[in-house]
Amino acid sequence: MANHAYLSLWLEDAYESTLLRNFQQFLETVPFSVHRPGFTELVVRAISPAEAPLLERDLRGANVDAAAVTTIIAEQFHSDSSYEVSAWWDLWAPNTDSDAAVAWRLQPQPLLIFSNGQDYDDGIARDLGHIQADIGFEEFFTGGGGMDGAHKQPDSDASATATHDSDRDTKPGEPNLAATMARGQTHMIYREKTAANVRMLMDWRDRARAAVDVNRIQLWSEGEEDFEARLEEILAAR
Repeated sequence: MANHAYLSLWLEDAYESTLLRNFQQFLETVPFSVHRPGFTELVVRAISPAEAPLLERDLRGANVDAAAVTTIIAEQFHSDSSYEVSAWWDLWAPNTDSDAAVAWRLQPQPLLIFSNGQDYDDGIARDLGHIQADIGFEEFFTGGGGMDGAHKQPDSDASATATHDSDRDTKPGEPNLAATMARGQTHMIYREKTAANVRMLMDWRDRARAAVDVNRIQLWSEGEEDFEARLEEILAAR
């Protein structure tokens, strides 16, 4: 299973009134996809993720803004609940029709944004944040098979190494993608597009930090020990 990356925020004050206000301010910073704008779904859960949702609301086509979302949440607010808001944002992603060519496009990618009450899931907000965003596959920001160039440059063995890693790390339907990326100019473009995704993510993090009363904000992932340091390396390697 591919690793995911996350943006987590811990608030200075996470009581009901401030949590909802800060969650609204965070939602106002979401960089919506050009082609799939707006919030698409709201799910309210109580006690733990194992429980059936208390509320599931389809927001597609409703033109619901951040204030409207938090108004709905306020009617359901409890400290032992979690509020999940879905949306889409645009990231650069490769599309390969053959081993010889790679086309890059800004493509809509799913976002899942959580606001965790202080007592939800045995206080999981202490570990994951009072506000948390699942920002998608880690490889959008770090690359697959080490091909971002932050830790090593391509060499004569790069294609073989990338192919081995791609069997484990790349998404289904892209078995030869990492090997293709290892080739000369294609590798340079790959690094540029990965760095562009990193800059978009860093910009969102900085806007969220300015908008929300945070005690701490962190970018992290399931596959990197220090995700933020890796992102800085990728930007510095350009």
